[in-house]
Amino acid sequence: MLMLEDLKGASTLCVHFVDDAEGREIGGQIRDSDLIFFEMDASEVTTSEDLFHRLAKAMKFPEYFGMNWDALDEVLDDFSWAPGTGYVLILKGAESLWKRSPRVAGAFVSAWLNAADEWSYDGVPFHLIFVW
Repeated sequence: MLMLEDLKGASTLCVHFVDDAEGREIGGQIRDSDLIFFEMDASEVTTSEDLFHRLAKAMKFPEYFGMNWDALDEVLDDFSWAPGTGYVLILKGAESLWKRSPRVAGAFVSAWLNAADEWSYDGVPFHLIFVW
């Protein structure tokens, strides 16, 4: 079971898969913590463009976000618009995302892992939770 303490550490072990009940529980714990967290419904994502638009809205990306993979790498490495001690993204509807768009989901995980590696140098937790 994923615990809040698991999310407070900076690590490249930062991609988690949980069921809906566990997702609700950890979401409640995160809300009461000092971590910055974002939630997004990924159930309707079928293309990279869908993902970029939904991420930009959910994570409140700056207006200059270029809606492409390079731009995603840039914004994931810089949260100056949302300063915090750590970051968590909860993706609901993850099963649908992985079934409909496994390459998009995989590319997103790769981008997330790269960013998490960068954040770990500064000791900043950076976690992605797929809610199944």
